[in-house]
Amino acid sequence: MSDLHIVAGDFEYFSDRVAVAGDDLSRLDVDTAAGDIAAGMPGSVSAAQAADVSEWLGQGVDALVSELGRFSADVLDALWRARAAEEEVASTFTAVLGVGVSSAFEDLARRLGGQ
Repeated sequence: MSDLHIVAGDFEYFSDRVAVAGDDLSRLDVDTAAGDIAAGMPGSVSAAQAADVSEWLGQGVDALVSELGRFSADVLDALWRARAAEEEVASTFTAVLGVGVSSAFEDLARRLGGQ
């Protein structure tokens, strides 16, 4: 996992932004927009179809809001799982070598001619 670099706060920020997008979409008033379309073109074919489109669009928005909520939670779950895995590896490393991960790497760096 050396190629994975998680910047502190990025997952939380991303999760929050996804949740905010879902909240914003949930306030979208599809029925009013469809009503405005129908009122603007009374008696037209488009006005009659506006209600059908409104229902279809409303269902799509509801599904998207629900999916964004799940995705936001999944982002945080991924972060928590990554942290738990990292802690487990560090704990196992310490149990096997008798030293903490950072101490072992510092010792290795000294042996390889580093600091």
